[in-house]
Amino acid sequence: MAHDSRHMVEETEQHYRRNLALATPVDLFWGLGASLVAVGPIITVLLQRLGATNLLIALAPALQTVGFGLLQLPAVHLTRHLRAKKLVFMSLHWTAGAWVLGGMLVLAWGQTRPAALIVAIPIIGGLYAMGLSLVTPLWGQMLPRLFPDSRRGFVGGMLSLAGGLGGIAGGAVAAWVLTAYPFPRNFAYLLLAGGGLQCGSILLYLFVHETVPQASPEEPEPRLLTVAARLWRSDRRLRRFVLMRYVAETGMAATAFLAVWGLERYALPDRFAGNLALAASLGTAATALFIGRIGDRRGYRRVLAWALAGYAAALLLALVGGRAEVMYVVFFLLGVAGPADWIGGVNLMVEMGDETTRGYYLALSPTLTLPLRLLAPFAWGWLGDRVGLPWVFGAGLAFLVMGWLGLLALVEDPRRPGQRIMRRVEGPPWLSWR
Repeated sequence: MAHDSRHMVEETEQHYRRNLALATPVDLFWGLGASLVAVGPIITVLLQRLGATNLLIALAPALQTVGFGLLQLPAVHLTRHLRAKKLVFMSLHWTAGAWVLGGMLVLAWGQTRPAALIVAIPIIGGLYAMGLSLVTPLWGQMLPRLFPDSRRGFVGGMLSLAGGLGGIAGGAVAAWVLTAYPFPRNFAYLLLAGGGLQCGSILLYLFVHETVPQASPEEPEPRLLTVAARLWRSDRRLRRFVLMRYVAETGMAATAFLAVWGLERYALPDRFAGNLALAASLGTAATALFIGRIGDRRGYRRVLAWALAGYAAALLLALVGGRAEVMYVVFFLLGVAGPADWIGGVNLMVEMGDETTRGYYLALSPTLTLPLRLLAPFAWGWLGDRVGLPWVFGAGLAFLVMGWLGLLALVEDPRRPGQRIMRRVEGPPWLSWR
């Protein structure tokens, strides 16, 4: 019996190491491609060069964030009975090919139909994000099948590190392409390469080992809205988390205009958009592994708190900095905060549920914040056109500080209960009902 147990442990460790060795280069090349089509330093600058106002530039972050949350709950419900999820997971990643279409449209319309591109490029970004909204719940369900529970933070850190290193290379490539070719061909080449790299990289997942559980007895199929409503009513941790996300993501939406503002304020050429993407990827690569380890050892609530602090520091520095070089530090901080937000948020949701419900938990937060994800970028874009982007950054900073305080006061870490500040305060009935 002891021999069989030892053999199972060794086999699990072998699968873990093999999966990590295969997933890491996927994220390396995915990160390279993602930096070429990054909504902050690349897509928003492309729209600015096409003549879009701040309100129209807001189409890009709005449709991407809405697209990312739009289909997560249906995706969970439709894939919950898939015993093997790997091939579906891979196939849905190929929606990144939408950026290839975007590159072709920029080549064809860049000089003749810029107004059409101002609408088409954000829509393509939204389609790309909708593909990711189908993938994300699957990733939450696959994660425990690919890697041990005790190493999820380390794995998330390693994958973010690989993505950051790929993003550094992508930022350097973007800066060179933006300098070497005239507008709009330079942006078209970035979209073509970014979409192609992301589609191709996912093929390595053909060789990962997915631990497929034994078939469970047939159960009555619950209604999607019934399951979602039951989880919402029964788990106040989820309600508090979503409340905090509403406040924090309102502030995070303001960061989408940082690249546009920096290039405009300091009269910088297009190549600086690539440099800013490089700076963000450098922040990811420098800290992702450390952040993942902290999540494993100290809990993911702490990681999420650092993410919100990083976003707030980026907005504050953009406001008080007086030189163009400050924007590199701003995007470095965004590169730190983004993976921390992903590692902390995803793992908090995963740990709230079990094998049958974790996908629902993972999907509920972005689904319930969809109205905010649509309206906040437009509200900030409208405000930026009326009174200037510095006012947007100041207001966004205030929301992030309130979100950070809300996280510490209200949100419970399933791994380390009893840490929230207001643990003895029940609050309004809707926050505490059972």
